[in-house]
Amino acid sequence: MGLANPVYLAIVDDRSMRASIADGVLGTAMPAFAQAAGGMLTEKQIDALVDGIRSHWGHPGVLDGTNPPSYTPMSAGDVRRGAVAYQAFCQSCHGPDGAGGPTASAITNDAFLALTSEQALRTTVIAGRPEIGAPDWRGNVLGRPMSEQDVSDVVSWLVSHRVARPGRPYFTADTGQR
Repeated sequence: MGLANPVYLAIVDDRSMRASIADGVLGTAMPAFAQAAGGMLTEKQIDALVDGIRSHWGHPGVLDGTNPPSYTPMSAGDVRRGAVAYQAFCQSCHGPDGAGGPTASAITNDAFLALTSEQALRTTVIAGRPEIGAPDWRGNVLGRPMSEQDVSDVVSWLVSHRVARPGRPYFTADTGQR
């Protein structure tokens, strides 16, 4: 998630941001920076980073008058409801099966899903990717923002597309399967 995204900075709490910096993010290129985790930053330096990120890129009031979905899920998602929510909010850009559409890339690609955590998927659905023109939870359907449950359901639908052996774009001769 881009640290310069004001919606992201408005929904993520200091504890979560601090944990990502201190401990890194498993399965991504984000390393641990805390000395306690093998990095080189002290606790005070990590606190200064969190404060600096917020003061430099945060926009107080960016979500005034809105009710954004929470950064962490409040309930489990449902794959079937997620398919319906995906059709309503996402398919016009990402295509009917998430393999890419007229204005957005594939989001059900097995390699992408293997490298992306559920939290990263949730955060992207909520905060969007303004640097590439991807809307946040409010901009998918005019006048109808995604609800807390819509976000959880879409994330469940996306996760349901993960495969056991990602990155195998070919069928193997011995099994005939990916």
